[in-house]
Amino acid sequence: MAAAIAHEIRTPLAVALMYLRLVEDEAGPLVKESVRDGFSIARAEVARLDRMLTDLVDLHRVGHVTIRPSLVDAGRVVSDAVRRVLRDLSSGQVTVELGAADLLDWWDVSALERIVESLVVNAAHQGDGRPVSVTVDRVDGGLRLCVRDPNRAPGGEATPRAFRRRLGPRKARAAGLGTNLWLIQELAEAHGGGVAGGGRDGAGPGFTVILHPRRP
Repeated sequence: MAAAIAHEIRTPLAVALMYLRLVEDEAGPLVKESVRDGFSIARAEVARLDRMLTDLVDLHRVGHVTIRPSLVDAGRVVSDAVRRVLRDLSSGQVTVELGAADLLDWWDVSALERIVESLVVNAAHQGDGRPVSVTVDRVDGGLRLCVRDPNRAPGGEATPRAFRRRLGPRKARAAGLGTNLWLIQELAEAHGGGVAGGGRDGAGPGFTVILHPRRP
């Protein structure tokens, strides 16, 4: 039923996306920059929702997540995802550190966005306004993404049980991360990697995700 509903929703989404593009192209030169930025943001969000629905359909159809890698800059994808999260958060500060100059490789944009947004939102909610750090660098030819609250005392890291489907610590479920942890792990494993509790090198609270490039 979920897949059928998602399939039906995609049709009006496609129409909305088409008209947003038309309005953006026609009205863009005639309106001020803030309105043009609004058109661009709306179009990007509708396109992202369409990708999420595609992922949902695939998940129900084949029983596991399906990735669609493209040659993209992971640093740009992560930075854009963090900016979207900051627009939705009422308060909070997130810093992004790119530890490698070359992050261009074969990544699934939707998967990377989902991982970053879920982990950053959870860290911000659990951090009580403390700044959240996101670091992205290369390791063994892959991508290492660390999301953590550097000012929070160690403890409370996720256990293997937290990554099971529809299971997780009560506190994580309350923050909406219970099912997301399972999905994050599935997306990471589809990239030939994995996810673990703890920040960089397992130190401190947070999560470290490893992804390996996957050619289509």
